[in-house]
Amino acid sequence: FKKCSIAGIEYGRGYCEVERAIARRQGRQLPPDPKVPSGLDPSFNFVDERLLWGTWKNGDNAESIRILLLNLAINHTVQVEYANLEAKVPVYQAESPDEGAFVLAARNLGFSFKSRMMKDITVCLAEGWEGAPVGEGKDETWTVLSTNAFDNNRKRTSVVVRDPTGQLHLFVKGADTSVMPFVDYNSCPYFDETQNHIDRFSDQGLRTLVFAGRKLTEEEYEVWNEKYQEAQLMSEGREKAMLQLAACLEESHEEAGQQSALFDVSVSYRKCLELHGVTALEDKLQENVGDTIAQLAKAMIKIWVLT
Repeated sequence: FKKCSIAGIEYGRGYCEVERAIARRQGRQLPPDPKVPSGLDPSFNFVDERLLWGTWKNGDNAESIRILLLNLAINHTVQVEYANLEAKVPVYQAESPDEGAFVLAARNLGFSFKSRMMKDITVCLAEGWEGAPVGEGKDETWTVLSTNAFDNNRKRTSVVVRDPTGQLHLFVKGADTSVMPFVDYNSCPYFDETQNHIDRFSDQGLRTLVFAGRKLTEEEYEVWNEKYQEAQLMSEGREKAMLQLAACLEESHEEAGQQSALFDVSVSYRKCLELHGVTALEDKLQENVGDTIAQLAKAMIKIWVLT
């Protein structure tokens, strides 16, 4: 977890390997990255005093930062384990390194994923003072009602959750091309600046993911969930129907005042998502891989990187 963009502001100190390689080719020397403050998890290498230790809580963008960290801490399929009954430091078992990086980032920024019991996720919210132990604070329990897995057409994942007050939320994450088109541009004054950050992160060799969401009404979720339960029982076309319903929920295919149009894929979508932020991950190369690739290129050997 190297950098992120929240409410049009870029966070994350230091340079990635691609930036340093470009600088070397131009004969420039970049300064070393700042050291990660003590007290954080050893494998967490994000540095920015504006986000660490809860310093953001009294700032202008506190709510934007809070909702992104909640999305990171809740919108995933990670399982958590502890070495023993007395252990306080969790061990995260993730389906992918990305999922693990997001949960680890949320933990070190004050929103620690503590446990998953059936549909309930417990998140510990740090009190936010410098030097406080990571993972200690006030526990909140969120209930996961539905999970929509990634597929190659939507290129995103989402969850429907109920917060401790009873409010329903849809949390979405995915590629910029599959999330940004559904963000409500008119209510997002930092949309263009966020897109600039996405482009800059990509130029630096970082992989980006966009996080967004919106609140749901009880009626809206009940109508959608009824259709979703019916799709799960289909003997033919089950997967396609479920993916279509996931897309309709994330894209809000509905017309004002027409309840029958809810989640009808034939109805054009509305730009209704609220932009939570963008994350940028760096794929670390093994030792000497960069020099090896440079030597191969110097020998006029053509190289392709497949992802």
